[in-house]
Amino acid sequence: MTGLLALTALTSALHMQVDEAKAKVEAKVMAALTATKLNFTKSESGLSFVGEFDHLNGRKRRIYIATGATTLQNIQSHVVYTTVLVCGKTPPSEKQLLLTASSARKLGAFYLYKDKADVYAIRFSAHFDSALLSPNPSSTDPTVENLKDLIYFVNQVGEEASLLLEKGD
Repeated sequence: MTGLLALTALTSALHMQVDEAKAKVEAKVMAALTATKLNFTKSESGLSFVGEFDHLNGRKRRIYIATGATTLQNIQSHVVYTTVLVCGKTPPSEKQLLLTASSARKLGAFYLYKDKADVYAIRFSAHFDSALLSPNPSSTDPTVENLKDLIYFVNQVGEEASLLLEKGD
């Protein structure tokens, strides 16, 4: 029984360390987002930060930045993404997939996403490494400027792809 208690205590301590590490990374990303002077808030699910951008004709585009990172070696990769087309419960048509594939970018990629409610969407995403972010970022910090540029890039590509798909139907 003592061994089981020790294992439970060890598991609990490891979970606390993982939770603390995730919270530190999330705080670092939020500090960098604040330094960009762009308006981002935490999503209801807590899985991402969300910013909204205005476009012509009253159009709005949401940009999401994952709060959690995928860590590979020393890279803490966060996804920055936007939805370019919501298809509902029917997958996108071959024409829609070809239109997005034909507008591929050197940085980032389009992908098909299906949520828990079986709703299909086409998204565009790019990644950044939060391990490179300064612990005390400022608006002139090069890593903050790079993050801001990436956010603007995902926003612009998402809007262009969305307009292309609307014309292509």
